[in-house]
Amino acid sequence: TVDVVRFSLPGLQEVPVSVIDVNGKVVLNTRISQENSINVGLLKSGIYFVQMEIEKKIVNYKLLKKWPPHTYKLKKASRYNGMPFLMV
Repeated sequence: TVDVVRFSLPGLQEVPVSVIDVNGKVVLNTRISQENSINVGLLKSGIYFVQMEIEKKIVNYKLLKKWPPHTYKLKKASRYNGMPFLMV
């Protein structure tokens, strides 16, 4: 499916995730699905930050949502200004 961010780290099911826009506004609160993914289909094209807690540490990723939408299975996040970078 399109508009899906897949996480390669196993065992993340039901982990809460916040997606934050560049203005600092939380635009999506969700949980990682049984398929180890989140759906970002309702988000407009743009740059977002994905925040979650893994092993008692807050982890942040930069997310670039492009149009037309694509699906990427993330094996290793790229780096942009030192921050992991996801592209959807």
